[in-house]
Amino acid sequence: MNETIIHICSKDRAGEVGMLLTSLLNQTYKSFDVVLLDDGSNVPLGNFYFINYLMLRMKQNGNNITIIRNNIPSGVSKARQHLIDWSLKNGKHKFFVRIDDDSIVENDYIEQLLITLGMGYDVSCGLVPFIGGVDTIRELKFVEPIIGECQLND
Repeated sequence: MNETIIHICSKDRAGEVGMLLTSLLNQTYKSFDVVLLDDGSNVPLGNFYFINYLMLRMKQNGNNITIIRNNIPSGVSKARQHLIDWSLKNGKHKFFVRIDDDSIVENDYIEQLLITLGMGYDVSCGLVPFIGGVDTIRELKFVEPIIGECQLND
């Protein structure tokens, strides 16, 4: 068993999961397991040839990968909690990494997260770079009037 486990929740996004698994195959840090929760997809993830092929490749690389299927969708929050509960019950992993099913991670994504944790931090998070072009220009002048302003509704 590897010390790091990656949690992925998905519903009806086999293509995105395939791209994420492909990016996980190319990680510089190799010692991780994956648990994938299929939250009531119309076509189960295990029915897709390319998903099974990628899972086999990961297993050949020494990664344990498991698919859990909810026949009735529970929603993303309950699905994520289900993965945490499953990992605590079935494994002795030191680090939990949650990655959204529509992410494609950089080759050193997990390595960089673990380096940060190794520096003594309790939590580490990473950003996945946007693949397309910039849709919105973010300039400070648009938020300066409201930064620091707190309004509570009655």
